[in-house]
Amino acid sequence: MDSINRLIAGFAGHWSVDFRSSTGAVYYHYQATLQLPAASLIKLFLAWQWYTTNQPVCNVLISEPMIVDWDGSLVHDLGRMLASDQLIQRMLNQSENNATNLILAQLGGIEVANMWLQQQGYQATSWGRVMLDFHARHHGFDNYTSAEEVTRLLHTMTTTVSKGGLMASTLVKSLVNSASDDKIVAGLPPSVVCAHKSGELADVEHDAALIYSPDTWDSLVIMAAAVPDPSLARQQIRHLTRELWHNKNLLQPTGEAGMMDR
Repeated sequence: MDSINRLIAGFAGHWSVDFRSSTGAVYYHYQATLQLPAASLIKLFLAWQWYTTNQPVCNVLISEPMIVDWDGSLVHDLGRMLASDQLIQRMLNQSENNATNLILAQLGGIEVANMWLQQQGYQATSWGRVMLDFHARHHGFDNYTSAEEVTRLLHTMTTTVSKGGLMASTLVKSLVNSASDDKIVAGLPPSVVCAHKSGELADVEHDAALIYSPDTWDSLVIMAAAVPDPSLARQQIRHLTRELWHNKNLLQPTGEAGMMDR
């Protein structure tokens, strides 16, 4: 829609939007293939990699050398054993950075994670650093993705749920009521059920959501990078969400059903 294009064009920074129906058909997109710093959206790919590569359940003894984020919840679990499923749940629901690095290490590290992404056909998504390694980011190593590829992943997850996939259902439930509800969730009517994962850096504000309608999950991914005012960017994400949701019935989805499947 031209009015929404004009709205986004007035936002500072680099913006990308992908809004699709449960079949993968497009309601609306704006620079959806633009590759941007992933922030915590990369955690969605890591969780899906863990379960789809049939990793065995493992138990990890939480120790001080594992802690890179002293604000994370794992700080309260020092000396305790946590199962991999618990780590993944915290990685998604609380965006726990320590848990993310532990799961990444258990999978074999960045090279193994990038190999899996390439095998799955994710061309814009890659790992360049572990979580909170801002020294690496300063030297040009970062994690990247695009709104289109995050949407594809969300669509793959919900398609698996509809086929009775227990692991996918568990992941989606982990995203319900997850941290940072001041973006897409705050732009939707209170009665709408939303499972989402946000991502933030000093100049990045993202949100990726599955929005429930009777028996279906629409997907909405909004990414904003190089934003000079994060608080304003969150406000703009809320505004954009309201406009897209309000005009959803006017946005005729295009593309073949299942077009996101690979």
